[in-house]
Amino acid sequence: DGSDDIDSDEDGFGDEAFGGTDCDDADPLVNPDGWDWMNDSVDGNCDGSDGGPLSLADAAVSVVGSTGSQDLVGSDIAVCDLDGDGTDDLVIAAAYFGGSGVYTGGIAVFYGTSVTTWTTDMAITDADAYFICADYFLGHRIECADLDGDGYDDLVANNMEINFSTYVREHTVYLFYGASTPWSGAMSEADADATIAYPIGYTGESYSSPLMWARDLD
Repeated sequence: DGSDDIDSDEDGFGDEAFGGTDCDDADPLVNPDGWDWMNDSVDGNCDGSDGGPLSLADAAVSVVGSTGSQDLVGSDIAVCDLDGDGTDDLVIAAAYFGGSGVYTGGIAVFYGTSVTTWTTDMAITDADAYFICADYFLGHRIECADLDGDGYDDLVANNMEINFSTYVREHTVYLFYGASTPWSGAMSEADADATIAYPIGYTGESYSSPLMWARDLD
């Protein structure tokens, strides 16, 4: 009768032809809440046009730095399953975290099981677990892989260093083994299960190269 609001694809939106708002009731991915990719010839969100620019302000989840600080949140990002539960976890680095002039660096681990609590404008310290370095620039680069073959992804991070003093620095790569028990709360590079350190033997300003990653070479 024109007002039954039939929902053939069961996406929660009734067929437009019967008084609903779903412009394609045969495709559950097409509805007013759908993603509308540009130039794919599909009006994914039923707004009458094919795609369009998306605003960062429309993001459902965001992680931001501290007001007035240059935390460099997102200096690197990794998606991995650190606790082996079959759900991906989000790891976000903030290499300059610590506030203006401090730059200790930090890494935030948001476990996928807590995704329903994620929201906009989250801080590094809102993560399920976060690593704050006592030295400089932890998280210039992060990577995930199951290095010990136990079924849990492991987290590898380095600390980039830019020093404006005249003393010898040591560059370090940190390895944190994943496990069934999730990490929790505030942690540091001291919690690493293994480290690879090398004194660069250079007196003066220094800068570390990014951590380079290779998979199973043989």
